[in-house]
Amino acid sequence: MNDASPLPVVIIGGGFSGAMLAARLAERGQASVLIERGDIIGLGVAYSTLNDAHRLNVRAGRMSAVADRPDDFIDWLAAHCPQQADPDGFAPRRLYGLYVRDRLDAVEAAHPGLIRRICGAVIAVDGRSAILSTGERIEGRAVVLATGNPAPRTTPAGEDGRIIANPWTPDALTPIQPDDDVLILGAGLTMVDVLLTLTAQGWRGWATAVSRRGLLP
Repeated sequence: MNDASPLPVVIIGGGFSGAMLAARLAERGQASVLIERGDIIGLGVAYSTLNDAHRLNVRAGRMSAVADRPDDFIDWLAAHCPQQADPDGFAPRRLYGLYVRDRLDAVEAAHPGLIRRICGAVIAVDGRSAILSTGERIEGRAVVLATGNPAPRTTPAGEDGRIIANPWTPDALTPIQPDDDVLILGAGLTMVDVLLTLTAQGWRGWATAVSRRGLLP
């Protein structure tokens, strides 16, 4: 998609992928509409955490969001959080979310009018249009789905208070007592986040992780 169009590209999902796509399109002169159902664009689930124990799973020196500036994230860290500016380190994901937001803001400032932000829910996609819960229809030359992973499927809400479906919800893990044993379904990066969070709040119980392959990250 090298030629600019008078119609915008409609991007559904305002996390990392959606935000950086909007930025790259703007740099090419292509307008976009960036739709995010949450209040903040640029974070998504991964980078919206406020817990600095939640780390990137790639070394900071390889996390630039700008293809032709491989040290861009390290340079940003040096300016905003020097103690984390280690190319071989694993920076807090919270900082990477702030970096993504800064990069999107910088592109918007350099290319005014090419990115329209909407905080709202898309209820349907009709061809090359997105229909919002307000009834507004956003016409585009293309629709991009950048909605990330779906939420995990569990028992109906409220059926069993011991089941925590979304461990990233603020205070989701606080009901777990220091000596409680914990069963974690899945042995990936979310498991690591959960254990780091529990350890930081003084938990000292046993954890059992169950996964199909039994492999650690």
